[in-house]
Amino acid sequence: MPAPFSCSEEKKNIRLKSETGTLTSYNYPLPYDANIECIWLIDVDQSYNVKLSFEFFNLSSSSDCSEDYVIVRDGLYSSSDVVGKFGGSNKPQSITSDAWELRVEFKSSGKTKFPGFKARYEVKSKYETGLESGNEY
Repeated sequence: MPAPFSCSEEKKNIRLKSETGTLTSYNYPLPYDANIECIWLIDVDQSYNVKLSFEFFNLSSSSDCSEDYVIVRDGLYSSSDVVGKFGGSNKPQSITSDAWELRVEFKSSGKTKFPGFKARYEVKSKYETGLESGNEY
């Protein structure tokens, strides 16, 4: 049984606006189907950045991830800057957006069947500097 938050025939363009959420490939944790394209638009409050972390990642391996892949873009548009393109079974490092929006695209060629991916996102305050307050010089 696919996870309720996975991309599906009915939900291929998914807009996420909550402060945390989960996204998974088509049919996850079952193998994804052929020729699937899913897009998640993560759009949170402007005072935050978005941190995306992959919990599970297993797509087919191909040269330059040309067959099955996940692309993460810093913004909501297909023309937004690419942060990374990922394929194979190496779990990507966490990604933090420059602004309050991320676009995640998943595409499968259908030549092979793999379980896909599961990722979580959460908001991070833009104003957390990591510096302790109260230190005066």
